[in-house]
Amino acid sequence: MLAWEDYRLVLHIARARTLKRAAEALGVTLSTVFRRLQRIENDLRHPLFDRSPDGYLPTELGVELVRAAEKMEHEAIIGSRAFAGHEHAIKGPLRITSTESLATYFLAPLVPHFCRHYPDVTISVESSNRVLSLEDREADIAIRPRRPKEPHLVGRRIGVIDWGIYCAEGQFDQYRGIRALADIGDAGFLSWEASKFSAGSRDWIETHLPSVRVQIATNSLSTGAELCAGSDMLAALPCFLGDSWPGLVPVLRPIPDVQGEIWIVIHEDLRRNARVRAFLDFTANQPPNTGWTKA
Repeated sequence: MLAWEDYRLVLHIARARTLKRAAEALGVTLSTVFRRLQRIENDLRHPLFDRSPDGYLPTELGVELVRAAEKMEHEAIIGSRAFAGHEHAIKGPLRITSTESLATYFLAPLVPHFCRHYPDVTISVESSNRVLSLEDREADIAIRPRRPKEPHLVGRRIGVIDWGIYCAEGQFDQYRGIRALADIGDAGFLSWEASKFSAGSRDWIETHLPSVRVQIATNSLSTGAELCAGSDMLAALPCFLGDSWPGLVPVLRPIPDVQGEIWIVIHEDLRRNARVRAFLDFTANQPPNTGWTKA
C-alpha cells in the first residue's frame, strides 16, 4: 500500500515534469527522488511515468495516482486551514503576498512596526506579480490592488491610491503646458501589462489618450518608472511611486477619475486566526503614507 509521501512524490513529479525540479520542490536530493520512484514502480509492478523529450509524463496508472494525490492534498489543505483558523496565540509564521510595488511602498514601512508590536510572529513577504493561492495556503494574507473575486476569500478595502502622469526631470519643460489628459497629444508613452490598469491599460490609453505613441510596455511598475526617468516619454504611475522615484517629476497629478485600491485579503477559514486578525487590525489602524489615503 502506498503512503501519503509516495502519492506526494508522484504528484510533484507530474507537476514538475523533471526529477530535479520535483526534488527541489520537495526539499530532497535528486537521487532520493529517483530511488523512491523506482521503489514505488517496483512495488506496483507498473511504470507511472513515460520518459519523453517533454519530461516525465504520467502513464494511465500514473494519472490515476495523481488524481488521488490531488484529492488527498486538497483535504490536507482544508484540514490545515481549519486548524490554523482556530489558533489563538499571536505567534508563529505569517505569510504575506503582494505585488512588487505594494510590497515596497505599502508593506515595507508597515511590517517592521508590526514585528515590534508582535515579536513572536515571523513574517515572510512574497513580492511578485504572480497571484499566489490563498485557497491552497500558498499565503495567509494577500495585499491586492482589487476586490477578490474568488469564492471563499474575503477582503477589506483599506486604502485608495492616486495616479499621475510623470516625466523625467530633464524633460519637464516640453510638458509644462499639460493641464489635462487632452493636452498630452501624440507624446511617447509607457504602458503596463500588469498594474492598476492590468488587462485594461491599453483600453484606458486608447480611450483617454488616443493620440499617444505607446513605445514601451513592461509588467513592472518599478521598471517602468526607471525607463521613464531615462527617456523623453511620459508614464502613468501610482503617486506613491512617481513622487518618490529619483529623476521623475509630476506632469499631471492626480489623474482625474483614476484611483487604485489597496485590499487586504484572507481566506474565510482564517478569520479567527489570532496572528492574521492582529495583522488585519494593525494595518487598518496605521496612518497612510505618501501617495495613498484611507478608504
